[in-house]
Amino acid sequence: MSKIFDSKNYKRLESKERYELMNPKETLLKLGLEPEHAMLDVGSGTGFFAIPAAKMLEQNKKVYALDLSADMNLILTERAREEYVNNIEIFLAKGEDSLPIQNNVIDFVLVAFVFHETNEYQTFLQNIKKTMNSMSKIAIMEWKKQEEPIGPPIDHRLEETFVKEQLEKAGFMNINSIDLNGSHYGVVGVKK
Repeated sequence: MSKIFDSKNYKRLESKERYELMNPKETLLKLGLEPEHAMLDVGSGTGFFAIPAAKMLEQNKKVYALDLSADMNLILTERAREEYVNNIEIFLAKGEDSLPIQNNVIDFVLVAFVFHETNEYQTFLQNIKKTMNSMSKIAIMEWKKQEEPIGPPIDHRLEETFVKEQLEKAGFMNINSIDLNGSHYGVVGVKK
């Protein structure tokens, strides 16, 4: 079974239940997004976080939205147009080995519910790290490793301690956890 989210199920990403469980703007603030940041949203999907983030940023700052699915990118493009959001640049990822984003331009990276989908955690993190300015933040959001009727199967979920260890191994510092709700946690680190 693939660990990659099927884009045919995109409506689940925009469901009323998801918004009730996790307010995107409040979540981004908890994780440390600030108006003066340039943000990279890895696994941006339909823009659940990218669009609210773009609205939070200063006019001259951008959200760089990156997804493996061309279908998701089309949905995000349409949603951004409908909401008059013009500070999002959308990129199609070719895989976890390289990112089509310039080096040293990102101040805040959001990896929301896709870290468990990667096969090479350190390669993934090192490629993200290249895009980041010094002292910029990375926030990885994941599903708590517990049985529940929503989200990925338990064997695809990652322990919070594992995510922290991966960030530390990749050379991030000031790593801490944030309990987001009954189903999700966030781990935030800073690039040295």
